[in-house]
Amino acid sequence: MAVNQKIFAIVGNFGFHPGPKGLDVYAYDPATAAMEHVAAGFAEVNVGHQSIDAARKMVYLTNECPSQRGQTGGGGYLLAVKVGPESGKLNLVSEKPSLSAEPCFTCLDKSRHFILVSHHVDFGFVTKIVKHEQGYAATTVFDDTALVLFRINPDGSLGEACDLALTPGEGSSGPHTISRHHSVQADPSGELFVVCDKGLDRFHTYRLDREHGKLVRLQDTAVETGLVPRYGVFHPSLRIFYANFERKTVVHAYRYDVATGSLDPVCSVPLLPGETAFDGQKKVESADILIHPNGRYLYVSIRGANTIALLDVDDGGSISLRESVDCGGVNPRGLAISPDGRFLFAGNIDSGNIATFAIGADGSLVATGSGVQGGCPGSIRFLAV
Repeated sequence: MAVNQKIFAIVGNFGFHPGPKGLDVYAYDPATAAMEHVAAGFAEVNVGHQSIDAARKMVYLTNECPSQRGQTGGGGYLLAVKVGPESGKLNLVSEKPSLSAEPCFTCLDKSRHFILVSHHVDFGFVTKIVKHEQGYAATTVFDDTALVLFRINPDGSLGEACDLALTPGEGSSGPHTISRHHSVQADPSGELFVVCDKGLDRFHTYRLDREHGKLVRLQDTAVETGLVPRYGVFHPSLRIFYANFERKTVVHAYRYDVATGSLDPVCSVPLLPGETAFDGQKKVESADILIHPNGRYLYVSIRGANTIALLDVDDGGSISLRESVDCGGVNPRGLAISPDGRFLFAGNIDSGNIATFAIGADGSLVATGSGVQGGCPGSIRFLAV
């Protein structure tokens, strides 16, 4: 760490269910992994996800809500927030309607001139009556699901939405016919973007035409119906993409092509016996997925089981489950690895705590017994200033 450099842990509270919302800022000690609370803000914002622009000391976050203020419906918001380099104090720079319901994930482009926002939406609908030549009929309209591209101004404030990619659902016959974008990730080159669509059970791939500010659709890759893709992560040096799912506790590995956007299966590994996401009446499902910066270890949080799975990654990118450890709380949603790769943090929403683990030389996790209590920690990001 550079002399006089500070590191802040920025914690987004996901209070979609009754519980605290907003952002918390902690001063982070890289030597001990201790966190001291120094600032808070935006208590009314249900933080879905954050992207960090360290150079501008900016945090871009979503307010994951279905309705604009003062009305029913209309979607959520994207916020640009400045972090005070000395105090960690949070100041709103700009805010834009995200244009679709429940914006849940952000992806800052490598150019820092654009940011992509995915939307979770839900199963709300409107019944419309239409007249045909044969008479009247009822039709059902669902929310538009969109990947929205926003410009970012030189000062870090948000510009206007310049493009979007709609993925309409395929009907109203069941729960997996409505598109629901749960996340969007960029590969290490920054040229390929993968969207996990938990409604249509598929991945969408895009590239970004930066000259014209346009999203370019590449390919769709379908998975088994009912898997419900949630999050993904790219290997730091191999062209491998890993994805987890909400309705089956497995991780899939895909070999990807940046130019075409193709995803070709490599392997699939179960995280629990039976690969099931349901144990009787108890719902057990994957939440977050991370890869260590050295590319040798993969971590997946599992809600219901309240565990963190550790998978080994071989030289070719294939994975194997080694063990699971207690997450140090209840309902682990977000995971984060410290900038130096020495510690892992688990944000446990229901118990309202962040548990801290030391990462061994072999990738193993050892609970430190420390951490912080408070809020509904759903996403954790680090900002060095």
